[in-house]
Amino acid sequence: MDSGTINDYAYLMKHYEECTESGIESGRITFLSIRKGGVQLYSYSQGLDFDKLDMDGKKVYARLLKLFN
Repeated sequence: MDSGTINDYAYLMKHYEECTESGIESGRITFLSIRKGGVQLYSYSQGLDFDKLDMDGKKVYARLLKLFN
């Protein structure tokens, strides 16, 4: 698992070297949680659980996909 913070958004993520059908957009990320202020805003665990990201959160999500997916 990888974790970090981008612009006050904390993330926890699991990704693989190769793409997989269960990854986000059939990519390498199979688990992603994004939180801000302790509140979970996004959850993906081999499928989308929920997405409550605001505009800044969507930018963080896009950056993570660009870097790791």
